[in-house]
Amino acid sequence: MANEKIGMMTFERLPNEIVLECLEYLSALNIFYSFNQLNNRFDQLIRTIPLYINGEFASKSIFDQFCLRMLLDPTIKRQISSINLSGDPTCYQIRSFLSFVSLDELPSLRSITLTRLEKSDASKFISILPNLPNLRYLHLIEPTNDVKWGSTFLPISNSVESLLPALFHFHSLTHLTLSNCSCFDLSHLLEYAPMLNYVNCHQLSFHSRWSYWFSNFNNHKAVYLKKMSLTGFFAPFEYIEILTKQTPNLTNLTISSIVNTDIVDADRWQSLITSSLPHLKVFKFSFEFLFYDNDVSNIIDKYDHFQNDFWLKEHRWYTEYSYEEDRAKIYTVPLGAFPFILSTQLTTGDYSNTLPKISNKFDNINILTIYHPDVPNKSKYYFPNVKELKLNFCDVEQNQNVPILTGSQYVQSLKSIVNLSHVTYLEVIHNPEIDIVYLLTNIFQEARQLSRLCINSHHISVLLESSPLYKHLKTLRRLWIASYPTCFTNVAVMKKFCRIFSGLEYLSCGVKETNHSLVLLRQLPSLSFLVIEFEIYENRIDSITLENELREMNALFRIEHNVTAWGNGIVSHRTYLRVWKGNVH
Repeated sequence: MANEKIGMMTFERLPNEIVLECLEYLSALNIFYSFNQLNNRFDQLIRTIPLYINGEFASKSIFDQFCLRMLLDPTIKRQISSINLSGDPTCYQIRSFLSFVSLDELPSLRSITLTRLEKSDASKFISILPNLPNLRYLHLIEPTNDVKWGSTFLPISNSVESLLPALFHFHSLTHLTLSNCSCFDLSHLLEYAPMLNYVNCHQLSFHSRWSYWFSNFNNHKAVYLKKMSLTGFFAPFEYIEILTKQTPNLTNLTISSIVNTDIVDADRWQSLITSSLPHLKVFKFSFEFLFYDNDVSNIIDKYDHFQNDFWLKEHRWYTEYSYEEDRAKIYTVPLGAFPFILSTQLTTGDYSNTLPKISNKFDNINILTIYHPDVPNKSKYYFPNVKELKLNFCDVEQNQNVPILTGSQYVQSLKSIVNLSHVTYLEVIHNPEIDIVYLLTNIFQEARQLSRLCINSHHISVLLESSPLYKHLKTLRRLWIASYPTCFTNVAVMKKFCRIFSGLEYLSCGVKETNHSLVLLRQLPSLSFLVIEFEIYENRIDSITLENELREMNALFRIEHNVTAWGNGIVSHRTYLRVWKGNVH
């Protein structure tokens, strides 16, 4: 307690300029929870700064306190410049926020990020958009690697189509991010939001109205668009040819594509860039496709077309290729910020005669999946800035020629190719004989920023008996545990788990009994979000008791029952629970 007082006294001695700079790194929710009514000085300071509301993994009680504060002190609304809210897994967080305040009551709002916008909230949101004259940044995101829910959420493609009328002559919008949409809708967005200078689409897909778009293309020019990122392009080459006719001043293009053979056409790209993109300076791409019937030499021949003077001398766009048993990929170097997979079957092509020495080849890779760290030509690979590391042991399980490494050998090989100091998320799946305790202990020692972990359920029983790991496990904030079979065999195990993983704010796991979810909610003091998959059918869920207990906690929650028919008479039943609650202190 004395140290806390000394820390606060030291912070209070800082000049206003330094304090304000520190507050820029905090969400408005945390700022008002920590400093509101602390003293007159901080009361005044926190009411003079732009506020960023980040609802991601926020405690419901802290979230509600801030929203109530806005009602009592409407001047706070004028400070809000950015919001980041979610409809999933945070159980109606968007709806909850909109119940306190309408977005058009926030005159300084410049940036909106919404994850998983529900159908019931979309109409309200769309109707408000034209009344936000200062909005510059709009991001509509769908989460990945999450439990699949029913059809209660509005697909982004439908959102985009619904947004078109609202965006008509939306002259303020300059930055737009979408999880997915069709080329047809993206083309219209470029027309309706003429001031866009940055567009990022995570998945650009084929559209059934392709022929209509082709015949009715109006050739509207998005003259302010300078940068476009299409990190999941799933459409014929004709789409990109038509789309780029709208972007004559594009200077930066990033594109990746999987299982799309006609996109790997150097001559066609050269023609397109020459005719439609004369100002293009930065071009980063990654093209991957399967080749079941083609000889790899034919694939390499296509790649060689990226080695002429147009690519190497005129633009200095250098490429490298790699291939495995049934797939091949060509990419620009240094690589763009694309997910990268490293396996023992990977063979890297040699363009050393045209490729200059590039020491930062993998500097932009933030998401890395490693099937086996002891890869051929290991010295060619080093990833200094990985934030999400996924260790997948498929190579060991599926290929008998791949050596099974001891724990120390695995860690040594891993450290030789990855700088672990930036890793914030770790995923360990398909683990055969690896010593998980040794592996995690060594990774935690290097990865001081690691706060998110995804592991198999059978790992938990081992970790609960590994006392040297306890101090590291307490630092985790988010944990995903493979649901089946559940690692929680009884309440005693669950309580021990809660003591060791006491810092968790988010937990996704499987349980056997209804009351087990309540144990987790009561015993984890910092828990705000719980996602549960029950190992029991719908008619064995004590929904009434569960719902009454959750309401007493003032939690928002959803219980959903899914039935999936897999054929051959096999039917799977899944019951899910999602909870958003306040912390218990």
